[in-house]
Amino acid sequence: MLAARDVISIRSFRRFWIGQTASTFGNGFYEVAFAWAVYQSTHSTLAMGGALTLVYVPQILFALLGGILTDRTSRRHLFAYCDMVGAIVVAVAAALSHSSRLNLPALLILSFVVGSMQAIARPASLALLPVLVPDSSRLQLANSVSSGSAGIIMVVAPAIGGLVVSLAGVSVALLVDAGSFLVGAIMTLSTGVDAKASTDATDGFLKSAKSGLHYVACRPWLRTLIVIGMIINLFCIGPFFTLIPAVVRARGFSAATLGFVMGAVALGTTIGSLGIARQRRRVTSPTLMFGLSGIIGIGLVIGGMGSAVGILLVGALLFGVGLSADIIIDSIIQLRTPDSILGRVGGVVTMSSFIVLPISYLGAGAIGHGNASEIVLSLGGGLGAIAIMAVALIARHSLAEESAHASRGLKQTNG
Repeated sequence: MLAARDVISIRSFRRFWIGQTASTFGNGFYEVAFAWAVYQSTHSTLAMGGALTLVYVPQILFALLGGILTDRTSRRHLFAYCDMVGAIVVAVAAALSHSSRLNLPALLILSFVVGSMQAIARPASLALLPVLVPDSSRLQLANSVSSGSAGIIMVVAPAIGGLVVSLAGVSVALLVDAGSFLVGAIMTLSTGVDAKASTDATDGFLKSAKSGLHYVACRPWLRTLIVIGMIINLFCIGPFFTLIPAVVRARGFSAATLGFVMGAVALGTTIGSLGIARQRRRVTSPTLMFGLSGIIGIGLVIGGMGSAVGILLVGALLFGVGLSADIIIDSIIQLRTPDSILGRVGGVVTMSSFIVLPISYLGAGAIGHGNASEIVLSLGGGLGAIAIMAVALIARHSLAEESAHASRGLKQTNG
């Protein structure tokens, strides 16, 4: 059975992994600092929902553009440039916070710019990993190592970030995140590995976009993965990240408690990642993917059931375990999609599954104020779990067949 050292020993992957681990540490600080800054400025769940919506609106608008750029340019440079822009933007936000000028409009602009960078970086990262780890038998393990190590970091980083926000202020936490972006960019550039541009790189942007959309539309297994993502995003992701900060404040807890809740999510993701990494198959059965996706909803139900910190942490832990389903989803896409179109496919999948997030965030923020926060969390989680079960019953067999193809390392041709 493969072990983590089998992918960490690959020089290019190791450098990328170190850089992203550092960047993830900074993200833990950013999550707490951003949420606390919004509520400090507005005390409004609707404002929190709006701020988070502006992270995902550009990911809907620009994800396909990011996929096209990924297939036409250097994936390594594209990803590193996104980190560099992130460092600059977050450093500016830190300066504004230090001078007490980080108000809601500034936070909304920060959300939009960060979301725009993520829209380009996600398909670039999805397509870069198979280049860093050319042995397809190690690809799911590489995804598991990346997710698991990120989870370990996020267990402690939000808690430390919460303490930093409480003791030193939002500006210091944001400055740490800006520095972590720079480390990520430097380590990505140092990998020295990249993919050749797509054979249709000379095509116009419109034609390139059309080919990516057509590829996804013609494959039921990709459409199933998109539906799963839409269900999770609509019923679970929006309510959790919009309402958890409000729940923490309403129960009289500090920013440090919010950090511990986010840390519990990361711990859950680490547990799920380690479990997937121990699988002997190159791509884990979709049955586990459906099960993990359902656990996301169960975590929300539990998190909204009581006022004790312990119940909130258990719900957050289960929520994080379920999020590790992304490892299986990414591995299936990476192994079943030709390299020449992988960036665009990643962009289409991101764009399509994220399209419901503005509704999710704004809806949760609008109806989840006051004591309704816990009810919305539980209701959303329950509906999400039921919907995932329905999709599993309908599409399990077709997706299992695609997973079996992927586990044999087959690649579909574009057509």
